[in-house]
Amino acid sequence: MPQVADGAPRKWRVPGQSGHIAAFALSGACGGIAGIVLSSRLDAGDGNFGASNLLDAVAATVVGGTSLMGGAGSVMGTLGGVLIISVIRNGLVLLDVQAFCNRWL
Repeated sequence: MPQVADGAPRKWRVPGQSGHIAAFALSGACGGIAGIVLSSRLDAGDGNFGASNLLDAVAATVVGGTSLMGGAGSVMGTLGGVLIISVIRNGLVLLDVQAFCNRWL
């Protein structure tokens, strides 16, 4: 089983092992719902649709203040990072930057 912060389930008053299982089940359910929504919007299904968003997600998390080496991060910081990355992406589209260059930025 992957490492999970041991204090997190206790902070939310969830029993130890069952709290870990519930957290992973909820995460999987949210991922499944996101996949269904994406497939319904694109009228197609493919296992690699979200692969291009992985770097943006990690970048937004790091810009939001979460350390890659572990430690603490906040939801508000991550949302701020998502906002910054989204504004940069949208600005590149509005400035009509080529898609090849947009991928590298």
